[in-house]
This record gives sequence, structure tokens and C-alpha cells, in this order.
Amino acid sequence: MGPPSNPGNRKSESRVILEFDREVTEKEVEEMQAKHNAISAFLEAAGGHHHHDDDDDEPDIVDGGEVDKPE
Repeated sequence: MGPPSNPGNRKSESRVILEFDREVTEKEVEEMQAKHNAISAFLEAAGGHHHHDDDDDEPDIVDGGEVDKPE
């Protein structure tokens, strides 16, 4: 099976695999993604450089460690 098709001229999105030492809910994943998107937008607007690895051959592996829960 070959790589997934990329219709049109859209830039391919990078993928990151997160590893946690506990089960993470879908809501927590969505909150982390929203926070990441907000930081990316802020850096882009401020002229900062926020690089995403565009290498789709191997996804990045990120050790998420412990995530603090709001009390």
C-alpha cells in the first residue's frame, strides 16, 4: 500500500504521535491541540518561527509526560 494521496496542491500536514504514561481522554487531546494551535497562531502573527517537520515518512514521537489536571 502506497502513501496516502494528497488531492489538489494542499500542503501535507505533519503528524505527531504523543506518548503518555497514562490514558488521555479525547477532550484532553482536543485541549492540547487547541493550545498548540493558539501558540502557533500567536508566533506566526508575531513574526516568530514555528517549524513543523514536514517529513511524513516517520511521525515524530513526543513524550507528553504528566499533564496537570485543573482542580
